[in-house]
Order: sequence, then structure tokens, then C-alpha cells
Amino acid sequence: MIRDAEDAKHSARMQEMGFPQGGMEELKKARGEITMHIKPQLLNRYQRVSTSYERVVVPVVHELCTGCLTKVPSSFRYEKNAVVACENCGRILYFI
Repeated sequence: MIRDAEDAKHSARMQEMGFPQGGMEELKKARGEITMHIKPQLLNRYQRVSTSYERVVVPVVHELCTGCLTKVPSSFRYEKNAVVACENCGRILYFI
């Protein structure tokens, strides 16, 4: 949301459609508070992947990474409390 709001072209288009574009300071404050609770290595992974892709965290639907449409090994689903990344694109996966 922060990235979209800081993009002048995107922000102008959203305002034209009637979506208010205020609240940036609150978003940045909330992001800062949240990042304090994330392990540094996971935050670094997220930031590294975000330089390549707009959406870093994507769902797995029908055993496919919805970021790159590559089949995800079924064994990934059973890793308890693990943060799983797509072997192909590196995006962080969640299972629905």
C-alpha cells in the first residue's frame, strides 16, 4: 500500500476513482511497529524479493505458486510453522 501510494501516477489514478490517498504516516508507523516483531533474516528475505516482484507473499492454489505458476512440492504444505519460499521465483508462499 505504501509503495502504491508513493507512486504519483498510481495515486492520481486512485484519487480519480474516488479512493482517498491520505494516511501515509499512519501506514509507515504501523509498518515500523510490525517489522520490530519479525525475525531479521525473514525481513531481509522479504525486502530482497520485493526488489524483483510487486507481490512478495502469494497464495498456493491447486498446488501452484500464483506468482510464477510453478508447481509447489506437496511436502511444503506439511512444514509446521515454516516460512516457505517458491523454489522458482523466491516469493513467500501461504497455503489456502
